Amino acid sequence: MEARKTTRYPVVSGLFYPDDPDELRVVVQRYIDDVNIDDVYGEISGQTGLEKPESIRPLGIIVPHAGYIFSCRLQAISYCVIKGFPVDTFVILGPAHQKIFKGISVNLDEEYVIPIGRVEVDREVAESILSYHKKITNKEDAHLSEHSIEVQLPFIKLLFPKAKIVSILFGEQTIENAEILKEALINVFARIPRNYMMVVSTDLSHYHTRGEAVKLDSCLMDDLRAVAPEKLYNHIMTNKAQACGYGGILTVLMLSRDKGMSKSAILSYMDSGRASGDRRKVVGYVSCVIY
Repeated sequence: MEARKTTRYPVVSGLFYPDDPDELRVVVQRYIDDVNIDDVYGEISGQTGLEKPESIRPLGIIVPHAGYIFSCRLQAISYCVIKGFPVDTFVILGPAHQKIFKGISVNLDEEYVIPIGRVEVDREVAESILSYHKKITNKEDAHLSEHSIEVQLPFIKLLFPKAKIVSILFGEQTIENAEILKEALINVFARIPRNYMMVVSTDLSHYHTRGEAVKLDSCLMDDLRAVAPEKLYNHIMTNKAQACGYGGILTVLMLSRDKGMSKSAILSYMDSGRASGDRRKVVGYVSCVIY
């Protein structure tokens, strides 16, 4: 499939993260350097029973997508778990915040530009995913204005400078669409050999008191640990848990259960009140690794 060759330029640099290249490198590197990776591996072993998790390649990670002042620390933890493994292509799943559309959208730009460089899109993989099912489409305007993918790119560019990406947004977050995308990924991964890494970009509950947020987010994190996508979806639908990017979570949990080790570990949890000081209306964030 041929598409017009385009470049996706940043829309939240200077807002969610620094737009000065040197400052951005310093900020991201500082958060990476602050991660105590031995403690993180200890958490993984304790929750999953895996021995020497530093030598076991994850299927993917879950990361927040807020402004760096709020959630960069948790992003750094997730990316540090995978930084020792080769990655050719990151498949990044996020929710469409700005545009309403049906189904799932795969980005077909040639590259993303961020202050510290350019990140190439793996067009072969992207086009193969796009062609798998009629519910997987290309909604260019949704990607032009979406921040959930963009805020992951400074970490990817700094830690994996040669890696490519595939950007996928959920317009409709249903368990049926997650199943379709899971099957598309299994199909493409089998046909196109790469060192793949899944990245789910999502925040958790939004604008509750800290106490309410902890209750909602604890429910979701229990489902993450259990690798229980159907239970998680039911909790989302009955307002017992919240996540703006739950479609991506469902997809990676299904992948883990069908093709992975069906194991998951919560690496860290916090809310926006830690940075803002406002505990009355917080947003929850989680760092998680999936095997």
